[in-house]
Amino acid sequence: MSFPAIEKVLTQLEAMERQVLSDNIYKQVQTLVKILPDAIDEIKRHKKSKEFKPFNNKTKLCASQLNKTLPLLISVVTNNGVNPSFREIMEFLTEKIRWCLLEVLRVFRGSSCDSDREPSGIFVSSMDYAINHIQNDEPIDDRFKNLLDDLLCQSLTIAKLSSNTDYQEIAVSCKNVLVKFSAMRSNKEKLTIKSLKKELLLSSLENLERKVNTAVLRMYLHVMSESCAPIKTFTTKCLGKKLTPRQPSDLNADIIQMDHYCDQIQTIGNFAVACTESFNMKLKVQCCLASLEFIENYFVPTATAFYMDSTSIVKRNFFKFLAEESQKELKTLQGLLDNIVDSSAFAQVVHDDLTTLSQQIKDSILDGIYNKKDAETFLFRCFRLIKHLHTTDDRLVQDDPKIKEASNELEKSLFTLQYKIQVNLFNQPSMQNLVAEIELILFCVNKITQALNITNSFSFSFSSASRGLRNQVMDDNTGSDTNMNSLEPYLIRVAETPRKLTLFAKTPSKFTPCQPKIDKYSSYNVTDVLEQLSGLSDTFFEIDRSGWKPNQVRLAEAFGLVKEMNNEDDSLKTSNSENYDTAYRLEDLEFLDNKITDLRVN
Repeated sequence: MSFPAIEKVLTQLEAMERQVLSDNIYKQVQTLVKILPDAIDEIKRHKKSKEFKPFNNKTKLCASQLNKTLPLLISVVTNNGVNPSFREIMEFLTEKIRWCLLEVLRVFRGSSCDSDREPSGIFVSSMDYAINHIQNDEPIDDRFKNLLDDLLCQSLTIAKLSSNTDYQEIAVSCKNVLVKFSAMRSNKEKLTIKSLKKELLLSSLENLERKVNTAVLRMYLHVMSESCAPIKTFTTKCLGKKLTPRQPSDLNADIIQMDHYCDQIQTIGNFAVACTESFNMKLKVQCCLASLEFIENYFVPTATAFYMDSTSIVKRNFFKFLAEESQKELKTLQGLLDNIVDSSAFAQVVHDDLTTLSQQIKDSILDGIYNKKDAETFLFRCFRLIKHLHTTDDRLVQDDPKIKEASNELEKSLFTLQYKIQVNLFNQPSMQNLVAEIELILFCVNKITQALNITNSFSFSFSSASRGLRNQVMDDNTGSDTNMNSLEPYLIRVAETPRKLTLFAKTPSKFTPCQPKIDKYSSYNVTDVLEQLSGLSDTFFEIDRSGWKPNQVRLAEAFGLVKEMNNEDDSLKTSNSENYDTAYRLEDLEFLDNKITDLRVN
């Protein structure tokens, strides 16, 4: 089977790389814009074939990435033709296009695998299947045991990315599921006893589901309230004074934090995809995840190169480009997730989290210690709730005057708290005012949770006859045994399983976080630090590319083609992500090694 249009684009990409710094680059980009729609048409034709239908998600995701990358490529060529990092940025964008096309060819030429079929959100679908299996009175056999093993591994994977409290609660819930399952497999009890044990197993699964849901919501709160914290950490470190000779190993701890952060973003996004019924919303979220995943491959090598040579204008500008693209994708992703997250459940999690954090702040003040970072974290998480209430299209939020009134009151109190944190006077009157403001904010958040009928959002459907006894047994068993030896095989399996990817392969890091962490940074937005990059020294920006002036008429024609391509098939604008494991892909390792070498040479 031949794919002439795709092959033509791949050939054109090679030609562009050879002439990336020449005056002819714009003509090469214009040619790419003209021939890429033919390649997308070719993808559309073949993906309709019966043999490729199971891989429809993969091909759609690749096509959506092409549509998303091409306008950015034109913008870079037009506006940043004299950018010192022009070559690096062009290589980044052309490599993204090449990867997508090669993935399509891999699938079409018979190298596809099962992981190309299934979209993300395995935990939710597995839990639904397990609960339905029990409710339909199907046999509890080895097949169900295998499903249960996968479900527990997925739960523990999420737990390892969550807070310490959520980790412990999920681990205890997993152990209870194992205990109830072992009791269920016994064949000596009477039918009535076995029926009750089945109810107990069902209850333990529902309890596990609730713990995981809460953990993901809390993770969403923690990560998105300071969504650019790891980027800011790298930026601040690169711009810091060179008190001692720098070594790449200086960034080891930051790389661990970045890996942990990226895993959290992907987990939150994939979980949200499984929880929404809107196909269009699924596609948009997964397209953002794929874009962030590709940036992730470049970010650490680029940050390391910039850290080792912070005076290089080339490395500085490429790092800045990646940071800005990350922020754009994160901002888009946050807006999408705010329309998926259940407002009632999220508000309850925020209230519980802030209650714990506020008590921690008050206890520290009583001990004569004022931790400004804790106060700022409290502020940022409150603003995340406000942002959610302003963004969500949930009718409970938009149509309820009590919620609007409480959110307005909360917003005013937050600005007052922000001022008091900035003043930072550590004396008794100031600290008393700070605590009083925190109490007022908690009161406002509580009003919002009550208006949203929080208690109903966490209810589960139990059969009335056995609910009381079943819950009593659950209460007697939950947390009664802290011995987690039974979970050891599952924890080992989780540690040995690489992260499921959306589209782009990732070079495995030798550092993997073994304990959950919570971000503790003092700024929500990294823009203020990134501006320092622009202001480092414009005197470095003296590269002469005389004679390179893009033809605006041709630019208009190019954008016209892009618009036609985007309007032709809305389904290709965004797409479903896949759990595609390519962590050991030799081509990817070689590519990133070459990129690191190239950055060091430059």
